[in-house]
Amino acid sequence: MIVGDRSPVGGEFEDDVVIRSAVAPLTGFHSHYLSSNRWIVCAAPSYLQTCGAPMCPSDLQQHNCLIVSGNGLTSEEWLFEFDQSVQPVRVAGNFGGFGSAVYETVKAGLGIAKLPEFLVAADIRERRLRELLPEAMPRESRAMYLSYRRDRPVPAKTSAFVHFLLERIAARPPWELAAQDAHDASLILTAPASATGK
Repeated sequence: MIVGDRSPVGGEFEDDVVIRSAVAPLTGFHSHYLSSNRWIVCAAPSYLQTCGAPMCPSDLQQHNCLIVSGNGLTSEEWLFEFDQSVQPVRVAGNFGGFGSAVYETVKAGLGIAKLPEFLVAADIRERRLRELLPEAMPRESRAMYLSYRRDRPVPAKTSAFVHFLLERIAARPPWELAAQDAHDASLILTAPASATGK
């Protein structure tokens, strides 16, 4: 198993299966939709307490924005929807790295990050991170896709793995199930005594 940000291209793709987040599946491969995976702009409560929260996308230019970049870039454009159109906002900060590194850095309260939903959903639910500017995020079709090559026989182990993931994730992603369980538990805890039969 390899975990990373590289994109398989043509003959360079030798893995049995690749799971990637993108706006479209890989062309020339067998691909299956697994789940939605929207971008979420977020920060730790400790950072927001010190630096304040952005009220609109342009406010991000006054904040330390952590950049997901395999090349270590510390500045990029984030897309937002305002003034009835999708517009880029140039953000910058003092850190750029792979998604997992940015994730740990934003949890440490060192800036604002834009990360995929599957990575931060539990932290937002548990209030370790706070979602920012949700109303300004573009309504895009970014999703998780499972892909494998179509120009070779599919081994039995690959077929079994694909079917397992489609059954366990495609129906309802784990991060959505956890969110629903937490919501249901909160309803039980806050229900009036008469409703719980006590």
